[in-house]
Amino acid sequence: MPMPTARTVLLALGLALPLAAQFQPNGRARLRVEGQIGGHSVPSSALRGPCQPFRVAVDLAPDLWNRPLVMLVAVGAPVPAGHGALGTPGGQLLNLPWQDVIAMPMVSARPMASGWILPGDGVLTTQALVLDPRAPDGFVLSGPGELVAASDSVVVTRPDVIGGQPGCLVQLDRTGRSSPLSDATTTPVGLAFDGQGRTWFGREVSTQPYRIGLFERAVDGSERSLGVVVDVTGGAYAFGGNGFDLLWLGDRLAFTHPQVFGANHQLRTPGSIRTVDPATGAVTVVRTVAGNPSGLARAANGDLFYGVLEENPRRFVVRRLAVDGTDSFVVEAIPAASVHSVVGGWGFDVAVDGSRVVFNLPTRFDGAGRTYPGSIDAFDTATGTRQTLVGGLSHPSGLSFDQNGGLYFTDVTFGPMRARLHRLTPGARRADDLGVVFDSVGGHVALGMWGIDVVVPCF
Repeated sequence: MPMPTARTVLLALGLALPLAAQFQPNGRARLRVEGQIGGHSVPSSALRGPCQPFRVAVDLAPDLWNRPLVMLVAVGAPVPAGHGALGTPGGQLLNLPWQDVIAMPMVSARPMASGWILPGDGVLTTQALVLDPRAPDGFVLSGPGELVAASDSVVVTRPDVIGGQPGCLVQLDRTGRSSPLSDATTTPVGLAFDGQGRTWFGREVSTQPYRIGLFERAVDGSERSLGVVVDVTGGAYAFGGNGFDLLWLGDRLAFTHPQVFGANHQLRTPGSIRTVDPATGAVTVVRTVAGNPSGLARAANGDLFYGVLEENPRRFVVRRLAVDGTDSFVVEAIPAASVHSVVGGWGFDVAVDGSRVVFNLPTRFDGAGRTYPGSIDAFDTATGTRQTLVGGLSHPSGLSFDQNGGLYFTDVTFGPMRARLHRLTPGARRADDLGVVFDSVGGHVALGMWGIDVVVPCF
């Protein structure tokens, strides 16, 4: 009879462990991925793009401080008990797909934290192993962490549901996997990435009066405030297609600032496009707009495209601010004849793909009661032609291209309010439905300046 190998012994031990504890439960060494701690039935998990860092931290009991710490890493998803996890004589579980495990020694003077960026698409599993000669196995294992990197992932701003979930940034991929990108606090508005692992977003810091603050999520996951950049104290702003949009310009953060009205509906502050210096917080008005700006996109040559809700006549247009400072009209996105009624809280957005400018149109009604269904249209600045890319929508909100020309957007429906994520791949006749990303069931949404934003972080 052949002698049993170490592998077969460990497998037998793993199968003998109770299936109720599918993943390693140990309070002395706990692995946190993006602040999430796994339990008996689920690992800690996070989804990020290959350009975004994961926050990985290990919490240690004081008696484990100053002991050698090793991070075990393997390619593949965590393995639960009964499905290949290895059990130790001391009753611990190794939940790695362990055939190709890499050991990464770490300094363990105290609980440690680090940021990891995966080089490409895929899934990694990691567990912390702390050497402890007093333990039955001679070491203490944490539960597993699952790091999912997907280049097709997008980030969506999810508003508050009053009486339900608070607002936050959520990252999703086309398989339906999702994880939070920010702490759940108040409604986020506007979103941008700088390509260096930093996330920029606005947040409703108060609604009476209406004020928006800017925030940075650093590579290590910490957040800092850049201050309030929209303050409507003592005034009012107009509902409609206005939104608060952000765009990273290389060393500055651009944002749209709404019109603010004072007494008797007199214009107190005109609409504008502004930039903020993240290092100093200094704000500069780049362009004053005759109307309410909404939507920002940058072309490969540096030209800035933006949308404007104009009055007299009331219509939506797209304009271009060239790198030489020239501002010019591009296209009338929604003519005055069909802009009679637009639901508040919907955000007009723009995106650029080569010579095409893409924009979203809501379901709207004219003065005669005719209905115009929502759609996503494209205008080719080189040929002057316009086409509808996706029709039959309700209130599309948020537009972003990935590196392969795929267009991501949400479509918002009402009663109750829901938003579904879609992707239109180049050459496709219809958009793929990637599922619900926001649902107001069980509560209601206070419509403000937000439109649900969608951004591909790595492009």
